[in-house]
Amino acid sequence: MAEQLQQLHKQQAEALLGKHDHKCCTALLHAEGVRSGKLLSWLVKEEQQSAPVRVRLLGNGTIITCWPTINATFHDYYYRLYAGTDHPTPGNIHSFLCNLWIIMLNPLQKAELDEPLQLKDIRTAISQIAYNKTVDTNWLLNEYYATFFTQTTQHLLYMFISAKPLGRLPV
Repeated sequence: MAEQLQQLHKQQAEALLGKHDHKCCTALLHAEGVRSGKLLSWLVKEEQQSAPVRVRLLGNGTIITCWPTINATFHDYYYRLYAGTDHPTPGNIHSFLCNLWIIMLNPLQKAELDEPLQLKDIRTAISQIAYNKTVDTNWLLNEYYATFFTQTTQHLLYMFISAKPLGRLPV
Protein backbone atom coordinates (compact mmCIF):
# COMPACT_ATOMS: atom_id res chain seq x y z
CA MET A 1 0.00 0.00 0.00
CA ALA A 2 2.74 2.46 0.95
CA GLU A 3 4.61 1.63 -2.25
CA GLN A 4 1.51 2.29 -4.37
CA LEU A 5 1.03 5.62 -2.61
CA GLN A 6 4.64 6.59 -3.30
CA GLN A 7 4.21 5.61 -6.95
CA LEU A 8 1.10 7.77 -7.16
CA HIS A 9 2.98 10.70 -5.58
CA LYS A 10 5.82 10.19 -8.03
CA GLN A 11 3.47 10.19 -11.03
CA GLN A 12 1.72 13.34 -9.86
CA ALA A 13 5.02 15.10 -9.20
CA GLU A 14 6.36 14.06 -12.61
CA ALA A 15 3.24 15.45 -14.23
CA LEU A 16 3.77 18.76 -12.44
CA LEU A 17 7.48 19.30 -13.07
CA GLY A 18 8.37 17.00 -15.89
CA LYS A 19 10.30 13.75 -15.57
CA HIS A 20 13.84 15.15 -15.60
CA ASP A 21 13.22 17.90 -13.04
CA HIS A 22 11.36 15.50 -10.79
CA LYS A 23 14.25 13.02 -10.75
CA CYS A 24 16.75 15.75 -9.84
CA CYS A 25 14.52 17.16 -7.11
CA THR A 26 13.64 13.71 -5.81
CA ALA A 27 17.28 12.62 -5.64
CA LEU A 28 18.25 15.79 -3.81
CA LEU A 29 15.37 15.66 -1.37
CA HIS A 30 15.70 11.91 -0.75
CA ALA A 31 19.38 12.44 0.00
CA GLU A 32 18.28 14.89 2.67
CA GLY A 33 15.78 12.36 4.06
CA VAL A 34 12.64 13.93 2.62
CA ARG A 35 9.93 11.52 1.53
CA SER A 36 7.99 11.72 -1.70
CA GLY A 37 4.82 12.84 0.10
CA LYS A 38 6.60 15.95 1.31
CA LEU A 39 8.03 16.40 -2.16
CA LEU A 40 4.56 16.25 -3.66
CA SER A 41 3.15 18.77 -1.20
CA TRP A 42 6.08 21.08 -1.97
CA LEU A 43 5.48 20.69 -5.71
CA VAL A 44 1.75 21.33 -5.37
CA LYS A 45 2.44 24.41 -3.27
CA GLU A 46 4.89 25.72 -5.87
CA GLU A 47 2.36 25.08 -8.63
CA GLN A 48 -0.39 26.88 -6.73
CA GLN A 49 1.82 29.88 -5.98
CA SER A 50 2.93 30.23 -9.59
CA ALA A 51 -0.58 29.81 -10.99
CA PRO A 52 -2.28 32.87 -12.45
CA VAL A 53 -5.58 34.13 -11.09
CA ARG A 54 -8.14 31.43 -11.74
CA VAL A 55 -11.17 32.93 -10.00
CA ARG A 56 -12.32 36.52 -9.70
CA LEU A 57 -14.94 37.63 -7.19
CA LEU A 58 -16.90 40.66 -8.34
CA GLY A 59 -18.20 43.33 -5.99
CA ASN A 60 -21.75 42.03 -6.21
CA GLY A 61 -20.71 38.53 -5.06
CA THR A 62 -20.54 36.96 -8.53
CA ILE A 63 -17.72 34.45 -9.03
CA ILE A 64 -16.27 34.25 -12.53
CA THR A 65 -13.80 31.66 -13.84
CA CYS A 66 -13.71 32.52 -17.54
CA TRP A 67 -10.38 34.06 -18.60
CA PRO A 68 -11.74 36.69 -20.99
CA THR A 69 -14.19 37.88 -18.34
CA ILE A 70 -11.48 38.01 -15.66
CA ASN A 71 -9.22 39.99 -17.97
CA ALA A 72 -12.07 42.34 -18.84
CA THR A 73 -12.82 43.06 -15.18
CA PHE A 74 -9.17 43.85 -14.46
CA HIS A 75 -8.99 45.99 -17.60
CA ASP A 76 -12.13 47.92 -16.64
CA TYR A 77 -10.94 48.45 -13.07
CA TYR A 78 -7.50 49.78 -14.01
CA TYR A 79 -8.89 51.81 -16.91
CA ARG A 80 -11.29 53.60 -14.56
CA LEU A 81 -8.54 53.98 -11.94
CA TYR A 82 -6.02 55.62 -14.25
CA ALA A 83 -8.43 57.36 -16.61
CA GLY A 84 -9.88 59.29 -13.70
CA THR A 85 -13.50 58.71 -14.63
CA ASP A 86 -14.49 58.12 -11.00
CA HIS A 87 -13.52 61.48 -9.49
CA PRO A 88 -14.46 62.29 -5.92
CA THR A 89 -17.58 64.37 -5.60
CA PRO A 90 -17.17 68.13 -5.10
CA GLY A 91 -18.65 67.78 -1.62
CA ASN A 92 -15.89 65.37 -0.60
CA ILE A 93 -13.20 67.67 -1.97
CA HIS A 94 -14.75 70.68 -0.21
CA SER A 95 -14.97 68.89 3.15
CA PHE A 96 -11.38 67.68 2.79
CA LEU A 97 -10.06 71.16 2.04
CA CYS A 98 -12.12 72.75 4.81
CA ASN A 99 -10.75 70.31 7.39
CA LEU A 100 -7.09 70.83 6.52
CA TRP A 101 -5.13 72.45 9.29
CA ILE A 102 -2.60 74.77 7.69
CA ILE A 103 -0.20 76.59 9.99
CA MET A 104 -0.33 80.31 9.38
CA LEU A 105 2.54 82.61 10.37
CA ASN A 106 1.79 85.83 12.15
CA PRO A 107 3.26 89.08 10.72
CA LEU A 108 6.15 89.09 13.24
CA GLN A 109 7.22 85.57 12.23
CA LYS A 110 7.02 86.51 8.55
CA ALA A 111 9.23 89.54 9.16
CA GLU A 112 11.79 87.38 11.02
CA LEU A 113 11.97 84.98 8.09
CA ASP A 114 12.74 87.84 5.72
CA GLU A 115 15.68 89.12 7.80
CA PRO A 116 19.18 88.04 6.70
CA LEU A 117 20.82 85.23 8.65
CA GLN A 118 23.41 86.38 11.17
CA LEU A 119 26.14 84.61 13.05
CA LYS A 120 24.38 85.08 16.39
CA ASP A 121 21.34 83.24 14.96
CA ILE A 122 23.53 80.27 14.02
CA ARG A 123 25.15 80.15 17.46
CA THR A 124 21.78 80.38 19.16
CA ALA A 125 20.35 77.56 17.06
CA ILE A 126 23.33 75.30 17.74
CA SER A 127 23.20 75.95 21.48
CA GLN A 128 19.44 75.25 21.56
CA ILE A 129 19.97 71.90 19.88
CA ALA A 130 22.82 71.08 22.26
CA TYR A 131 20.72 71.75 25.34
CA ASN A 132 17.50 70.18 24.03
CA LYS A 133 15.58 73.45 24.10
CA THR A 134 14.14 73.44 20.58
CA VAL A 135 10.36 73.46 20.40
CA ASP A 136 9.63 71.12 17.49
CA THR A 137 12.16 68.37 18.15
CA ASN A 138 11.14 67.16 21.62
CA TRP A 139 10.32 63.71 20.23
CA LEU A 140 13.99 62.97 19.58
CA LEU A 141 16.11 61.32 22.23
CA ASN A 142 18.58 63.24 24.35
CA GLU A 143 21.37 61.01 23.06
CA TYR A 144 20.68 62.36 19.59
CA TYR A 145 21.32 65.90 20.79
CA ALA A 146 24.50 64.92 22.56
CA THR A 147 25.81 63.08 19.49
CA PHE A 148 24.75 65.87 17.17
CA PHE A 149 26.43 68.50 19.32
CA THR A 150 29.72 66.68 19.78
CA GLN A 151 30.10 65.53 16.19
CA THR A 152 28.72 68.37 14.10
CA THR A 153 28.74 71.65 16.01
CA GLN A 154 32.25 72.64 14.99
CA HIS A 155 31.64 71.68 11.37
CA LEU A 156 28.36 73.59 11.19
CA LEU A 157 29.85 76.64 12.83
CA TYR A 158 32.79 76.65 10.42
CA MET A 159 30.50 76.13 7.43
CA PHE A 160 28.20 78.99 8.37
CA ILE A 161 31.09 81.33 9.24
CA SER A 162 32.82 80.64 5.92
CA ALA A 163 29.54 80.98 4.00
CA LYS A 164 28.65 84.36 5.48
CA PRO A 165 31.09 86.46 3.39
CA LEU A 166 29.93 84.64 0.24
CA GLY A 167 26.29 85.24 1.03
CA ARG A 168 25.30 81.64 0.29
CA LEU A 169 25.66 78.18 1.79
CA PRO A 170 27.92 75.61 0.15
CA VAL A 171 26.22 73.13 -2.15
